[in-house]
Amino acid sequence: MKLTYINKYLLLATLCVFGMSSCKKFLEEKPLATSSEEAVFLNSNSAKMAVLGVYNQLAGDFAYGWRLSVQYPYDTDEAMGYRATNDDQRQLNGYSVTSGNALLTATFNQLYNGINRANTCIYNIPKMPDYTNGSEAVKAELKRLHGEALTLRAQFYFDLIKLWGDVPAQWLPSALLSRDQYIIPKTNRDVIYEKLLEDLKVASELVPWRGASAAVAADERITKGAVKALRAKIALFRGGYSLRKNRLMERGSDHLTYYVIARDECNDIILNGAHNLNASFENVWRGLLSNLSNTTEQNGEVLFQVAHAGENPDSDSRLGVSNSILVINNGATTGSGRNDINPTHFYSFHPLDKRRDVSCAPFEIRELNYTGAPLIRIEEGKWRRDWVTPINAITDAKSYYAMNFPLIRFSDVLLMYAEAVNEISGPTGEAITAVNRVRRRSWTVGAIKSITVTNGGSNYTNAPTVTLSGTGGGRAVAIVDAVTTSPTFRKVIRIDIADAGAGYTTAPTITFSGGGGTDAVATTAISTLADADLTVAETAGSGAFLTAIQNERLWEFTSEAIRKYDLIRWNLLGTKIAETKANLAKMQAGTFPYNAHTPTIPNVMYYLRNSKTGIVWGNSFYAPTPLVASFPSATWTALNWLTTLAGAGFDQFADAFVPGKSELLPIPAHAIEDSNYIITQDYGYF
Repeated sequence: MKLTYINKYLLLATLCVFGMSSCKKFLEEKPLATSSEEAVFLNSNSAKMAVLGVYNQLAGDFAYGWRLSVQYPYDTDEAMGYRATNDDQRQLNGYSVTSGNALLTATFNQLYNGINRANTCIYNIPKMPDYTNGSEAVKAELKRLHGEALTLRAQFYFDLIKLWGDVPAQWLPSALLSRDQYIIPKTNRDVIYEKLLEDLKVASELVPWRGASAAVAADERITKGAVKALRAKIALFRGGYSLRKNRLMERGSDHLTYYVIARDECNDIILNGAHNLNASFENVWRGLLSNLSNTTEQNGEVLFQVAHAGENPDSDSRLGVSNSILVINNGATTGSGRNDINPTHFYSFHPLDKRRDVSCAPFEIRELNYTGAPLIRIEEGKWRRDWVTPINAITDAKSYYAMNFPLIRFSDVLLMYAEAVNEISGPTGEAITAVNRVRRRSWTVGAIKSITVTNGGSNYTNAPTVTLSGTGGGRAVAIVDAVTTSPTFRKVIRIDIADAGAGYTTAPTITFSGGGGTDAVATTAISTLADADLTVAETAGSGAFLTAIQNERLWEFTSEAIRKYDLIRWNLLGTKIAETKANLAKMQAGTFPYNAHTPTIPNVMYYLRNSKTGIVWGNSFYAPTPLVASFPSATWTALNWLTTLAGAGFDQFADAFVPGKSELLPIPAHAIEDSNYIITQDYGYF
C-alpha cells in the first residue's frame, strides 16, 4: 500500500531533519545535520518531519527494504535462503555466519541510528511549549508524534533483540552524551523488554485508533492498534524462550504474566473493531503490490507497516525484485527469487487452502508467457512481479518498486490472542474461534474436494474427457487402467482434481466423452466453510491446540520474516530444521509420507503452453502423473516435478546450524572494536 502519507514525505523528512546517515557507527549518529534542535522542535509540523525521519530507519536496503525482510529470516522450515555461491548471505542463511560478515554491520548501525533519532524526538517533543499549552488539535498531534517515536524505538530494540539477544541500551540522544556515556556494555534483554512494555503502554494512550476521527487518516502512520499489537508481540517474546549467555534456551519463571499482557492487548484490538481481516487473503498482497492506499482497504488488516518510496537504497525496498518469481524478457533476467520455498512447506498446505497459491509461486514468466517452475524452485509468491503496479514491472529492470512491508496484520492479532489464551486457560471457545476466523478466510468454499468413481465402465482405450456441470471452473482428469492383466483393465480407476474450482452451490455432475468406452460414473463432493475449522483432535488440549496455532502461523505468514523468530521463542528452531531435513530426504527418496500414501507427488506436471494471464496446470499436485496421451504436446508442456529433487543439494539447508549458538547472530566485529571491547561476544561466537 504505497504512495500515501509517509511515502510522500519520507525522503524530504530524512534529508531536511537528520540527513542520510544509515551507515554511521551505532549510537553515534549526530542528528539534525541541517537544523538545530530548537528549530526542529519549534512547532508540530517540523516535529512531524523529525518523526518521519525516525520511520525512515525501518526502510531501505539495510532494514525492511531487503536485509530484515529477505536476507535474514532463513533457513527455516518455510524456505531455504540463497545458496548459489558461498557468499555472505549463504553463510547467514546456512548458520555459518561470523562477526565479520558484511551483511551485519550496516543493519546493526541503522537500527541504532533509528533508536537515536527516536530518542531525540522522545526527549524533545514533550518539552515543546505546545505539548501542554497549544490548541487541542496541536496537543493531540504532538502527543501522537511522541507515541509514534516511543513505538518506533520499541520496534528498533525488538529487532535488535530478536537478532542479537542482549544489546547495549541507550535511552537519551547521543548529542547529550559524552563518548564514555554512550559506549556502554550490553543490557539484559529482559530489562529492555520491561522498558519497552512500559513505553508502549504510555504510547497507547498518546496515539488514536485508526479512523477515530477525520483527522486520523488511513495511512501508514502508527495508530493505537499498531501500538497494542506490538506490545502484545513483545510480551510473547518476553514470555517465550531465548538463547542466554549460558548457551541454553530458557524462559522466565513468570512467563504467564506476559501472556496475560498479550491476551489483553489483542482482545482490546479485536473488540474495538478498527481493524479486521480483509475478506480476501489474496487482496491483502495485491494491495501491497499496487498503488492501492489504505483508504481503499476499509478493513485495516495491516496494523503496522514499513513505508517505502524513492527508488533508492536508503528509503525504498527490493521487494518484488530479489524475492519474487523469475522473469526473463528478451533473454535478460529482470526479476529473480533469492529464496526458495521448501517443497515440504508447499505440500504442508491443504489443497483447498488459498494461501498456498498466494504464498508459493511454482512458475516463471519467460517472454511474457507463464511457464511452470520445478518443485525445487518454488519462489515467494506474495511478492510476485506480475501483481506489481504499474504492469510494466513484468518487463522493466528496476530495482525498487516502493512496496511496503507489513510488520503486523490483524490475523497475527487473532493468532497471538489464541496462543496467549491457550497458554493461560487452554483451548477456550473464544481462542478456537479466533483461529478459525483466520482459517475460514483462507478456505476455498464450493470447491470440489473429492471425486468418487462409482462405476469404472468398460472398454476405454484412452482416458475419456471429464466435463463438470456448473460454473465453478473446476477441471478434472480421468485415469484409465492400462495394465492388461489387471481386473480393472480399460476401466476408469480414478479421477484427479486438476483445479478444484470455487463457488459451486451444489455438487457438479460428471459426464464422460471419448476414450472409446462407456458407462463410467462418478460423483463429486464440494467444500463448505465449516471444513476450514480446526478438528476435535486439534483442540483436544493445550498441547494439540498450540501445535495447531504454530502450524497456522506458518501457513499464514510465509515470507513475512516471522517464522524464524516464532520458532526461536517456542524453542523449536533446531527441531523444525531437523524435521525439515528428514522430510526433504524422504521426499527425495519417495518414501512415506511422500509415496503411495497421501499426498502422492507426481513425477511430472503439465502446464498450458503460451498462457499470458497466469499459470494453468493440467494435472493434480496430489496424484501420480497421468498418461502422456492425456496431454498432447501441442497444448501442454511436461515439467519434471518430483524428479527434480534428486541431487538437489538439500545438504546445504541450514548445514551449519548449532543449537545453543545459531539462534542468535554474532555482534558485528566493528561494534566490539569501537567499544574498546566493552561489548562482549557471546553464544560461542568469536
